[in-house]
Amino acid sequence: GQEEGEALYGRKYRSITRLVSEHLLGAADKTCDHWHDDAGVMTHHVAFTLEMEQSLQAIDPTVTVPYWDYTMDAYYYEDWVNSPIFADDWFGKASPTTEGHMIVNGRWAYLGVGKQADADGISNPYGLLRSPWNTNPTPYVMRHRYVLTEKDGGWVMPGCVDFAEAFEYTSLGRYFSELNGELHGPVHIMIGGQWWIDPAMNFSATQGGDFLLASKWLWRQGYIRCPETCSEDTPDAKCVCSCPSELTTAFNSSKDFLNGTGLFTLSDGLFNVWQHFVTSGCRTEEDCYDVVKDTLCHVGHAGEMFTSSAPYDPTFW
Repeated sequence: GQEEGEALYGRKYRSITRLVSEHLLGAADKTCDHWHDDAGVMTHHVAFTLEMEQSLQAIDPTVTVPYWDYTMDAYYYEDWVNSPIFADDWFGKASPTTEGHMIVNGRWAYLGVGKQADADGISNPYGLLRSPWNTNPTPYVMRHRYVLTEKDGGWVMPGCVDFAEAFEYTSLGRYFSELNGELHGPVHIMIGGQWWIDPAMNFSATQGGDFLLASKWLWRQGYIRCPETCSEDTPDAKCVCSCPSELTTAFNSSKDFLNGTGLFTLSDGLFNVWQHFVTSGCRTEEDCYDVVKDTLCHVGHAGEMFTSSAPYDPTFW
């Protein structure tokens, strides 16, 4: 733990639970994401990485934080999961085929997710160090290359061309936005993934993970409510987020709800066309928007890299 580590290695030691808790406080705050919006992404993550590096060096002064240049993987590998980064003796399988999406072989096999120990800390309903909307009860780091049923969420690894283009920007604000977005965001989405508790649902168009981003938007606006606590023996299907009817009755329809909450404007057209969602089995505009609303309000589960507990996954660093 943190206290034991400090006693052994000094005040710069940081346990992984302390680091994840810190990241949750910054990124999973109900009011806004302090660590990723606007200039926060560079300022916070440079300092956060330094904090991790100084902790490592408190234990062994000869080491440093590793650097993963994933533009090389984008260039050399037709399929990013074949990178040596994801060998068992490196950072483990990119997209485990286990039912629970856990890493089961190598150095990081069954890497655990701990409980929140701080009274004012952020956790999910099971008390795990996860975002409140990620109601997953399984206490292991998870990876899944599919976002619902869209492989890699439709993304490819950011490459040299993407970085070269960003370096030409004359606006610092645009550069920060790109850092948080297309220059590193796809890596989080592709490794973390998202799945619904009902595997029968089939969404082949998520526009790079916009379903989960839309759910987080609705959560921060107060439309999505998640259980504060669930006992350890509560099945995951019984511990889920939802949009209470008293918050949605003011809207005439599910389509009106999506439009009225701003999602038509924020989604780059994903939710504006109901035919995007016929793969779920719906056949009319009304039915399709009902399915989309229910899915967004349900949220589902996501792997650590696609959440505010991403520092649990060694690829984060």
